[in-house]
Amino acid sequence: MKLLIEDTLSFTKYAIIDNKELIYIDIIEKNDDARLDDIFIGEVVQIVSGLDAAFVNIGINTGFMPMKNSKAKVGDRIAVQVIKEGNESKKPKLTQDISLRGNYAVLLPNEKNLKIPRNINPEKESVAERIKNAHEGTGLILRTKAFESDYEDINSDICCLKEKYSLFISKNEIGSRISQNDMDSKIDELLNKFMISDILTNDKNYYIINRKKMLTRNMRFECIENYCFNHNGVNVENLIKRKFEFADFSIHIEKTEAMTVIDIDSGYIDNSRLKESHFFEINRKAVFKSLELINLLDIGGIIIIDLINMPQSLRVQLDEYVSDIMKNQKKQMRHSKITKNSLLEIICQKSSMSLIEKLTCSCERCNGTGRAYSDALLLDEFEIALRSKINNTGKKEYAVSVPYDRYERLLGHLVRLEKYFECEFHYEKEYEAIHEIKIK
Repeated sequence: MKLLIEDTLSFTKYAIIDNKELIYIDIIEKNDDARLDDIFIGEVVQIVSGLDAAFVNIGINTGFMPMKNSKAKVGDRIAVQVIKEGNESKKPKLTQDISLRGNYAVLLPNEKNLKIPRNINPEKESVAERIKNAHEGTGLILRTKAFESDYEDINSDICCLKEKYSLFISKNEIGSRISQNDMDSKIDELLNKFMISDILTNDKNYYIINRKKMLTRNMRFECIENYCFNHNGVNVENLIKRKFEFADFSIHIEKTEAMTVIDIDSGYIDNSRLKESHFFEINRKAVFKSLELINLLDIGGIIIIDLINMPQSLRVQLDEYVSDIMKNQKKQMRHSKITKNSLLEIICQKSSMSLIEKLTCSCERCNGTGRAYSDALLLDEFEIALRSKINNTGKKEYAVSVPYDRYERLLGHLVRLEKYFECEFHYEKEYEAIHEIKIK
């Protein structure tokens, strides 16, 4: 597997490719938003007894925290963790049940027991006993890889986690944060989760700092001058267009406030000439591909898949197929029986924004009935196009047209790009394009 790390002025992007197939992607905007698993020092500013919840000021935002087993009072400073990211209409959801990830263990500061994976060979449990004795009274989860590692490495990892959390708590400053989404933490998480053999990045600083460490892990680690997503077949724009074409059908993904609708379309096929068994086969493939996209794009919440209509007997067969493949999903999912109108409902664990939500926003020109590229994505696409123009032409002066309704918001960022690439831009307001900053 190959890990791609692409750094731009707007985003840090991660993708994993296995035999030329994209199996994972995450794009993190370079802003101060509260991310999933980030830990903050916050102050309780309001308790709503009717909701049995509190609002907590975490410096950059105010989060919503259910009061389950909490004795916090207004004015208390407490450590909280983001368990669900906020979006355009909702605040981030917080908890006092903290977990801090390491390479070999997870620290649980508010617990006192050691937990180990269920599938560990009893012969290796002596490692857990030794750790338990060394860190008595400390809440820990030992990762599976700990049982294949040296005690010294595991113990050092746990000591570092304890020290990191202790220093964080001792500051007691509102807004203090331990990020589990910074580049080092994110890459360590991916290396623990996937069998990665190659890493490719355009981030020179990260490459220089981590080259020796990656070599000790027997990984091929390469730094390139240019952006690495497009050169490895990862097209972000195609992923967020929400329409995916396959041989016998297409999938269209529509995000609404309450749910995500996935429409399966075989309209270009002459249905009157097809047998019912063919409808079943199209639906089977469509469900499989839909689940792949749900995982890849990190779609959560209520999901409705609108399948091609089939008779009852084939719906029963498809229900059995859905039940089988659901057992192998990495995300926690529940599903209903397929209705007589061939609708399949899936309820999927949702803790972070989907890729579509991260990179698009409600369209200002259609009063929220559709989605448009976010400002950050417009700037990112422009940066990549600009670098390509400079490399190919050597020019340093460009006419740049900007969507008129975003001109004021984007101007400061574009000036920053001018300075970064040592170029001169001549700006025009574009009254037609919504999804593009054009280089003319």
